[in-house]
Amino acid sequence: MLKGDNIIGKVKIAILIGIVTVAVMGCLSSDAPPSEVVETFAAWHEDGEFGNCYFLMSEEYKNSTDKSTFEEKMSQCKPAFPSHYEFVKVRRPEKIEGNSASVEIVYVTKKDFPHYLINNLINKPENITKTINLIKEEGGWRLTDLHCELKGK
Repeated sequence: MLKGDNIIGKVKIAILIGIVTVAVMGCLSSDAPPSEVVETFAAWHEDGEFGNCYFLMSEEYKNSTDKSTFEEKMSQCKPAFPSHYEFVKVRRPEKIEGNSASVEIVYVTKKDFPHYLINNLINKPENITKTINLIKEEGGWRLTDLHCELKGK
């Protein structure tokens, strides 16, 4: 391989990284409301895009949790076996007070195995409400903590 080929390869990688960064940044505008940030986090979590989810975390959270630790926590986000979380919706309107916001979400915990189907039909899973807190930073609204229930939609 010639030295010029090596440089061209590095330039291609740098361009690709730039395109991916712009694409990720472009998916959610900095003026997106808190509810949209929460919904985007849930969609990215469902798709296994943990790096993108990390982007939506507050600077304070990122200072206490590095990206690899966050991604490991995300990959282990599950209720007690044999169940899974199912994000249902964001309740609107969100509450905004200065640089702080709270968004109520609704989710359920569902059993995974077929023999739980009868139990789920008889004892339908209840909707659980939880409050997600966000903080306004330079890049927009950011989650202050990891919420495993935000998965889906």
